[in-house]
Amino acid sequence: MAFYFERDSFYHIYKDCPDIDTNLKEEKIVGTGEKEVCLKCAERKKVELVKRKELDNKKEKQAQREKNKRHSKGVWKKKY
Repeated sequence: MAFYFERDSFYHIYKDCPDIDTNLKEEKIVGTGEKEVCLKCAERKKVELVKRKELDNKKEKQAQREKNKRHSKGVWKKKY
């Protein structure tokens, strides 16, 4: 969930972003406030998207291997 502070000219995606000053008691405002995303949050999101894509590709390849294994063993062949 995105949030921003009044003093900032950008919004954050992650609560543990290193750019957030934890000493301030300023209230977080939910939403983007039509501001640009924090550079560190954007970089982290890009890295997470790449990792997620790699994981999806791995799962897809594994599923295809299993399907090929079953097919080659004759599971899908009709027995007469």
